[in-house]
Amino acid sequence: MENLIFKKISLDYKGIIYNWIKDPYLRKMIGTRSFPSLEEHRIWIENKIKDTKNLLFVIEVNNKPVGIIGTNTLDLYNKNAEIYIYIGDSKKKNNGIGTRSLQKFIKYLNEKYELNKVNARIFSYNIPSIKLFEKNGFILEARLKKQIYLSDDGLFYDLLWYSYFLK
Repeated sequence: MENLIFKKISLDYKGIIYNWIKDPYLRKMIGTRSFPSLEEHRIWIENKIKDTKNLLFVIEVNNKPVGIIGTNTLDLYNKNAEIYIYIGDSKKKNNGIGTRSLQKFIKYLNEKYELNKVNARIFSYNIPSIKLFEKNGFILEARLKKQIYLSDDGLFYDLLWYSYFLK
């Protein structure tokens, strides 16, 4: 089995993550509206490094970066977190890395922070993410109708709120 680990985000990963975000399909799935400049990308990483209220890790398989996983919200008072994940290395998609990473991250969050609940926002057109989260025990808790507008096709899409209960 491949060795899967999480490493804290650092500027060392700037180039590889920037190459992933060049993919228009990936940007659409994660909701990045425009292609950032290298400088904007560097600033984004620096802000993530400085952020003491959230987590961002690079997923590595056999010492090779393949994706990222983190929190948009880590609410320790209410014991919940909103998480996100993407596999940026297209050769590593659809082979279980997303599932193993998601399971490992939830276990980490539960052990370190004793959370009650983990949430994920997913766009209704992001079928791979819906399948990943449902396969791993997340339930659809809310649907915000026509919340997301895509200029690509001029249509509105639902924003889905998935949840996983730890207790």
